[in-house]
Amino acid sequence: MSNKKRTAVELILHKLNLLSDNDFKSWMLNHYDELIQMEQEQMGAAFISGGLNWETPLTFSEYYKAIYGGKE
Repeated sequence: MSNKKRTAVELILHKLNLLSDNDFKSWMLNHYDELIQMEQEQMGAAFISGGLNWETPLTFSEYYKAIYGGKE
């Protein structure tokens, strides 16, 4: 892939195609926190850029918890 910024999913799929099964599993375990952070940043950018219609505006943290139930 080029030097363009990748999404977390694109990076995971790239590594899946590049690494052996054992190496991929190891890579995923070693990069879990980084991948979650990437995903949250990408969702945050989408949230900030608009396109979400709520009766009561939410912070990104509230939005993330409401939609994904995840922890930050």
